[in-house]
Amino acid sequence: MEVVLGQDVELLHASSAWRIARWRNVLIIVVADVPVAENIAAIRRAQARMRELEGAVGAVTLVTELRVGRLDLSEEMRSEIREIARGVGLRGYAAVVIEPQSLLGAAIRALLTGIFLVAQPDVPHRIFDNRRSAAEHLMHKVTLGWSAEELALVMDRVARGL
Repeated sequence: MEVVLGQDVELLHASSAWRIARWRNVLIIVVADVPVAENIAAIRRAQARMRELEGAVGAVTLVTELRVGRLDLSEEMRSEIREIARGVGLRGYAAVVIEPQSLLGAAIRALLTGIFLVAQPDVPHRIFDNRRSAAEHLMHKVTLGWSAEELALVMDRVARGL
């Protein structure tokens, strides 16, 4: 599958249900299916890439939908998710957008809230129900000359087709 995002966006990972990209000082993770080991490894590599940048960084995770599948709840996977949520060594803020406005969306919000409480992240996380609000939040926290409109448009590009 070829994903074309434009020269200003660095595609770090792409699969049929996940995309991870970097735009300026923002890591964008788009999720349409439950995480598997491949996705976790890709997030770890992307976080390492963000640590290389100077100054504050932002991260936005966009859950566009979640195909109902078997979620790996093994201790190893829970530990991996906690470590990723902690964002060890990252300097900035994280926004999570849960777009499904359904019982599943509510369950995802509850699950992530619990993970963030247990993980005690180095990076503050905030949950939103739309892309624009998340972009506004990050613009006020970690902007390096970009607008919320620009970030929202980039999120749309990265999410297109998932």
